[in-house]
Amino acid sequence: MAQKKKITPSENDVNPSDVIGSKTKHPLVFISHDTRDADLAEQFSSLLKNASAGALKSFRSSDKKGAQGIEYGQEWYPAIMDKIDEASDVVCLLTQHSVDRPWILYEAGVAKGKLDKKVIGIAIGIPLSTAITGPFAQFQNNDGDSDSITKLVLELVRKVPGLDPDPTLVKQLVDGFIVKAVEITEKYKNQILTTDKSDKEGENSVAKLFEEVKIMFDSLPSKIENRLDPEIRRRRRKFHPMMFEEIMHFGFVNEDPNIGFLMLL
Repeated sequence: MAQKKKITPSENDVNPSDVIGSKTKHPLVFISHDTRDADLAEQFSSLLKNASAGALKSFRSSDKKGAQGIEYGQEWYPAIMDKIDEASDVVCLLTQHSVDRPWILYEAGVAKGKLDKKVIGIAIGIPLSTAITGPFAQFQNNDGDSDSITKLVLELVRKVPGLDPDPTLVKQLVDGFIVKAVEITEKYKNQILTTDKSDKEGENSVAKLFEEVKIMFDSLPSKIENRLDPEIRRRRRKFHPMMFEEIMHFGFVNEDPNIGFLMLL
């Protein structure tokens, strides 16, 4: 009877079930943001690209320059849902534009609730306490300082097989991103202040116009009267002094001077 040879796994054999999914073959970061924060999303995308030497891909729906957005002719909703499904991580840029917007909440909800993706919120230009109100309180959020963003970027880049980025270099890139982010958010604030000022000036102009119209209508009767024929005005306002004497005389003729006085009144 032949003896069965016992087969033992070699040291080079790897069981797929033993592989920890810390590294993804093709990691993709979905950058969720408000359309008005397109410049900010572009800067964050560049940060990921530079920190990973172009190996870490990202998607942002507002991209109109390259291949990181929705291709022309595609239906935007299915394209966004496909990219969320494909993404390894979803990063939400929480700004004064986006923190209360329903669409960014929807994208984060789909990624976390339906697809069980990792969702990270970065507070940019607003306090973290403002950013984590409501549904975002349950996500892993980032207060937007240099150390926090550096840690996040290192974590994202290390998901690319074979990459082990230099933390010092990544921190320098993050510091550059923060400087540009401050410039962008300050520009947004100035635009909002200018818009508010223009709105107030417009409201004041409307109020002034209504006041002028009111004055015009109040003075309209006198203006119409002044435009009448001067001869008609003169005849209408003529009151000869001899009328007083005739009125008083009428009272004496009737032996009752009070009648003339009453007629005068």
